[in-house]
Amino acid sequence: MSEFSYTNELLEQFFSTFYKLEKQFFQLTYPNLTITEFHTLEAISESELTMFQLASRLKITMGTATTAVNKLLKKEFIDRKKDNFDKRKVLVSLTQIGLNALKFHLEFHKNIFEAILDPISESELESFELTMLKILGGIKEINREFEPIKLSQSEENQEYIISEVSPDISALHQHDSIKIVSITPIEVTLLLHEIKMTLPMGVCDSILVLKRFQKELKCST
Repeated sequence: MSEFSYTNELLEQFFSTFYKLEKQFFQLTYPNLTITEFHTLEAISESELTMFQLASRLKITMGTATTAVNKLLKKEFIDRKKDNFDKRKVLVSLTQIGLNALKFHLEFHKNIFEAILDPISESELESFELTMLKILGGIKEINREFEPIKLSQSEENQEYIISEVSPDISALHQHDSIKIVSITPIEVTLLLHEIKMTLPMGVCDSILVLKRFQKELKCST
């Protein structure tokens, strides 16, 4: 077994087992909520957020945030209203049912980790936390290469892959490869399958893209 394969196997087993347990437990108690919807409730928490704030916290587009909110509205886990001071803004908050679900979600994590860490000594836990901080730092560094950004924040002459796009924009689809030709304060011009296309900034704000990963991965032989 190679130097890192056993560590990789342990991490994969942990995350796979943990998320399977989380999914099974929640399906027994809140079968009408998905894990993603639980995370949306967690992002709102006890706050009153605008749709823009919610989308920013979840790192999704406004369109995707609206879809998520509409589903949770129908299930009565969140409430939505106009801002009293700015009627253009929409505020979302948790209903009592949503607060109860969030409390359950947080209690689950607290209880499960207490059970996991119970047989571990204080010194072992400190060593583990230091190691995890180093691993997390490495993951965050790599993650910056894959972090979705708005098309309006892209760079000229850079290649991207469409990560998220509204169905209303029929010319672009998820996983399309594009290259940025030029950017001005009011529009972005790009190449899609060698076809030049210009989009206004308002539309570009609703499209998420991933920078095409250019680095070569080193493979041991």
